[in-house]
Amino acid sequence: MADAALQIRTGQSLNSGESRLDLLLFDLTDDKLFGINVFRVSEALPCPHLSQLPSPSPYVVGVVYVRGMNVPVIDLAKAIGCRNRQPMDKSSIIVCESGDRSYGFLVRQVKQIVSLSWSEVSPPPKALAKTCSISFIAHTDDNQFIQVVDVEHIFDIIDPPPPSHYDECDWVSKNELSGMHVLVVEDSKIAMNHLTCFLDYTGAVCTSVENGQEALKIIKEWGSSGEGMLERLSVIISDVEMPIMDGLTLAKEVRKDHRMDNVSVCLHSTLGNLLNQRTADEIQVDAVIHKGDYPNLLNAMRLKNNRAQAAH
Repeated sequence: MADAALQIRTGQSLNSGESRLDLLLFDLTDDKLFGINVFRVSEALPCPHLSQLPSPSPYVVGVVYVRGMNVPVIDLAKAIGCRNRQPMDKSSIIVCESGDRSYGFLVRQVKQIVSLSWSEVSPPPKALAKTCSISFIAHTDDNQFIQVVDVEHIFDIIDPPPPSHYDECDWVSKNELSGMHVLVVEDSKIAMNHLTCFLDYTGAVCTSVENGQEALKIIKEWGSSGEGMLERLSVIISDVEMPIMDGLTLAKEVRKDHRMDNVSVCLHSTLGNLLNQRTADEIQVDAVIHKGDYPNLLNAMRLKNNRAQAAH
């Protein structure tokens, strides 16, 4: 399923003016419809027998053996605060991947795949953004309300990353990128906090926005301000999955603006392993890096920094 969706998305991204969001739809209760980006889905199947293993998380209900792996299964309804979950023997499991982590989501019923424009997708209300397990909200053509699950948020609830102590890392030096101006485009508050913490340690000067449209707006403002802000911009680090304007569309728009020919564009996404080199070449990005892979992100920024110093 994920491979087929990748082929569809790649073709749309490269051959049309607009990339798409392909969602696997499912429900958790009788009156709510949810979705997950099909890129994240490796398997969808009727709920088999679950093996029981000790778990520190109250949301993990068992383990399922899928494609040669033992995958923990999360009660998704419980994790995001829904009630009245369907009995387990009538449920389905959606196996999702992010980097080296795989989890199964226990859901009520898997429905179908729909394809939407990113411009049709909006973020959740700002009052809920910090704690909400929903990343986007969308409507189908027949006006069905879809809540798109924030898989990264769920994974962090179940398996939070350890705190980063960069002083103890031998692959990064404090303030080694001092003064480098970076535009960060990221809609996830959790991912934004992790990334800006890392960039602050390197000494980079960060400006952050929540989607591609906001990024283009601030680029336009810098270009017309006469203060040299656009000329000082070195790197754009952008997520791919974002409402209103996604990262692929942003990258293509940036490359149309020759004032930014010397700006490096890095896609920093949990879809990093799925976005192949052809995609990177066609939309002219400098790197496709899995979200949280800061050593490789740092290497891409070092290359830009070294080129800039050589030019002077």
